[in-house]
Amino acid sequence: MKKSWIAAVAACTLLSGCGTADNQRSESGNQPATTSTDLGPFHRPANQQPNAPIKELLTLNADGLGIHCFATPADAVAAQLRASKAAEADNTKLDQQTDDKGRKPPPTDYLHVSDVGAGNFPADCYSITHGGLH
Repeated sequence: MKKSWIAAVAACTLLSGCGTADNQRSESGNQPATTSTDLGPFHRPANQQPNAPIKELLTLNADGLGIHCFATPADAVAAQLRASKAAEADNTKLDQQTDDKGRKPPPTDYLHVSDVGAGNFPADCYSITHGGLH
């Protein structure tokens, strides 16, 4: 009986899902400064609010990558849904544009909003890039 209890505590500790809400909040505040992702090193920005103006949720850095992180994964999903809807609306407007020769805008004009946690980003972040398929 004692061995099974010790095994349960060890498994709970390894999975890190058995902490209290206070412990989980304090752990989320200690985010690593740099993480390796599919897009290279990732420097975690300050947490944003999921109800921030859409312009803020779609911002890109000078390198063409926008990384948006939130206090919780639920906040990240809520913001990502808003950002992806806005990006899709912008992309639809671009689809309707043509130049004087009937050509569509280049693919680099289109925005792509990743899924939350995609590309080895933390589960409370998403990224925005130019040139994504829509």
